[in-house]
Amino acid sequence: MENWWTLLPAQTMSLSTPLSESGGITLEDAIEDRSAQPDEQLIRMEKVVRIREAVEQLEVVDPRLPEIVRRRWGFGGEEPQTLQYIGDSMGVSRERIRQLEVVAKKRLAVLLVGEM
Repeated sequence: MENWWTLLPAQTMSLSTPLSESGGITLEDAIEDRSAQPDEQLIRMEKVVRIREAVEQLEVVDPRLPEIVRRRWGFGGEEPQTLQYIGDSMGVSRERIRQLEVVAKKRLAVLLVGEM
């Protein structure tokens, strides 16, 4: 399994930055605590897996959403991409990518709120 940090955006962010629009999950919640007991580390890794699974479930709403989320947020250790770049490569406007990203964030919040 990949390291958890490859799932996070490459840009500098505050630890209190919400990972969803609802603000329930912060970057600090997702960061590994090296002093944590093995059970706590397992729980954190399970959260990362749930986030990845939730991103893949976005495909039900719109098949483009998982790709937009991965590219926009820089999952997998890649640099986050701009709305314009993603839009150009997918053949839609940057505004449409922004709208789809909003849909994805809202759906992720719904998918993850009961799990974390």
